[in-house]
Amino acid sequence: MVKGKTYVMHNIYFEIESWELLPRSYTELRKLIAILKKYPTMCITIIGHTDNTGSHEYNLELSEKRAYAIYKYLLKMGIAFHRLQYKGLGATKNEFPNDTEINRQKNRKVEFIVDKLK
Repeated sequence: MVKGKTYVMHNIYFEIESWELLPRSYTELRKLIAILKKYPTMCITIIGHTDNTGSHEYNLELSEKRAYAIYKYLLKMGIAFHRLQYKGLGATKNEFPNDTEINRQKNRKVEFIVDKLK
């Protein structure tokens, strides 16, 4: 883990056009929980992204609610609230052109940034 570095969380799944976290995401989230337990002073920001389907406002709201869903799950699993932040960026930071379904899937992701690490 490196302070300031962004890590992509793979295999995080939501219902389509929803922020309901699907149970098949728990395996990936348990990995994040293990990291947070290994580094008890580490603080992170969870960042949600969407593709460009839908309005800018809709995508910002959806991405924030998805990041918040992960935040709530981590709290439920015992991670202290002061170690976590969340935000949604919608489609503002897409890395791939939204011209194919595969690229849109790549743009619909969740990341976390290490804000603090001692």
